[in-house]
Amino acid sequence: MDLHRSVAEPLNRATRPTISRSVTWVIVGFSLCFGTSLKGLIGDPRTYFMFSGVGGATHPALAPTIIVFAMFQLKFAVITPALITGSFAAMSKEGKKKTAKK
Repeated sequence: MDLHRSVAEPLNRATRPTISRSVTWVIVGFSLCFGTSLKGLIGDPRTYFMFSGVGGATHPALAPTIIVFAMFQLKFAVITPALITGSFAAMSKEGKKKTAKK
């Protein structure tokens, strides 16, 4: 395997899910989390659909501007699945080591 391929493959594996999560967050995710309440269960997806109404203005309940807050929350939306996947991989690796010792 050449060097270019060995470097490009992990970058592709990391970049594609990050882009898809980011686009999903912009289109509907922020609204589902922070939109006006629908029966107290979930946010209305139409509130901030496609980041409409998200800009440089501040919200009374939020200290920073809404866009800064949205990007801060996006950071967690992107990193959480990677952390969960990594923990499952570590647990399965540890389980294999324990069964090999027996």
